[in-house]
Formats: sequence, C-alpha cells, structure tokens
Amino acid sequence: MMGKSYGADALSVLLDTHRPDEATDEDQASLLKWFDLRQDGLYVMEQAGGDDGMVDVITGDYARRRKAGLPLLSIPFSSKQLTQFEEAYGGLFSSLLEAGEDTPALLEDIRGRNTDAAELAEVLLGLRAGAEAEPQVEPGPSATDIGMSKSGLIAAHQSEWPTIARDIADAAGNGLANAAKAGKRGWREADALAWARAKGKLTCRPESTAVLDQALHNLVSLPRRVIRSPR
Repeated sequence: MMGKSYGADALSVLLDTHRPDEATDEDQASLLKWFDLRQDGLYVMEQAGGDDGMVDVITGDYARRRKAGLPLLSIPFSSKQLTQFEEAYGGLFSSLLEAGEDTPALLEDIRGRNTDAAELAEVLLGLRAGAEAEPQVEPGPSATDIGMSKSGLIAAHQSEWPTIARDIADAAGNGLANAAKAGKRGWREADALAWARAKGKLTCRPESTAVLDQALHNLVSLPRRVIRSPR
C-alpha cells in the first residue's frame, strides 16, 4: 500500500499549535518563532542578537543540511520523516501536543483547521500508526514493448520473407507499422510475422510445421508390419 505524503499546509498548522496553558505566553505561543516554513521545506530561523535558539540543538545530518542551505525537512514529507525530525529535536512537536486532559480538545481544534495536521499530531503522540511514503516508480518497458531491432528482424526472417526490408521501409503506408511497431525503433516479431502471413509475404512454412511434416514422412517410410489374425 502506498504511503501518504504531507505538505506545507499541514506542517504550518502544527508549527502554529498552542498549548492551552501557554496560549497567552507570546514567547512560547508557537514554533513559528524558531522556524521558517517555505514551499520547499522547513528551515531554522537564524535569530538576531546572538540568540541562536534552535540552531544550538541541530546535529548530525540536519546540521549539514542547514550549513548547505537546504531545508531540515523537505516538502512533501512522510509521517516517518516527521517522526525522525521530531526525535532529533527531542520531542519538539509532542511537547506542544501533550496537554494532559486537554489533549483531545487540542486535537479536535487541529482537525478543524487541517485534517492532515491532525493525522500527523496523532502519529507524533503515538495514537496512530504512520506510513512512510514510498517513491512512485514508473514501470520500465517490457520486452514486448521494446521488440526486435529492424536489422535483427530482417536477419531472422529474410529467408522466409524475401521482401521484408522493403516492407519495413514502406511500413507507414502498408500497415506494417500499425500492426507491429514497438516504440520508435523496435518491432514486435510475432505481430510482424502475422502481418506478413496475412499479406502472403511468407514463401516457406514456419520451421515447426516443417519439422512436423518431416516426422510424419519418416513415420510413413517405416516398414509396415503385417498383423495376421489368429486362426
């Protein structure tokens, strides 16, 4: 099952979450003081006056990302990526979400603002199992889609299909391209042979038929046994 990814809207609600007992405390009102949320991800806010704030606790890969000018958390992100970010910051979000008996009301308030944010809040609080978003990989072309090359098709069947080179050259007009073309340069062998057979282009029977005929010929050539009925 493909995991879910989340965007800036959900993260913005989490960053602007207020614990009921800190609703009037401007210094702890939300995490927006410490972080800069942009369209591509979450950056730490460089504080003026020498107060580095959250910069002091950034370590490991997050510290390298900050020095390289990259977001600490890229958007879109999975619940697992947010949980890893949360753990690196020592329970940054859950410290705001854990409000004791007021936690259910706080979650409902978040849900009213953004349902994705509420899902993430429940994951951070351990109330919901998160699912990592898996990258979507486009399936590669199958062997049937790629087909044989023009030269390979000609080499394989020129003996039984004498006009194959000319027919391929005129494929756009004679219908062969519509019947057997695979991509820009490939050819579906079975479809090409079916087209040639329908057009009467093949001058000899398929090898499997020839082998069967030879076997029947050998069988007929065997000496006949005379079976006499008992007297």
